[in-house]
Amino acid sequence: MGLRIVLETVFGRDDSGTIVEECRRCGTSREPDGVSCPTCGCDGVARYRIE
Repeated sequence: MGLRIVLETVFGRDDSGTIVEECRRCGTSREPDGVSCPTCGCDGVARYRIE
């Protein structure tokens, strides 16, 4: 068994969730390929995995 598989099993990594991206400054939902927030222009992105 590969090291990656062992680590994913131990730490419970699961890639089956939905990724949500929001602006760190104002909370506006963002597109994954967006460069900056369309509302406030901030470049900071918060990513959340929803399972």
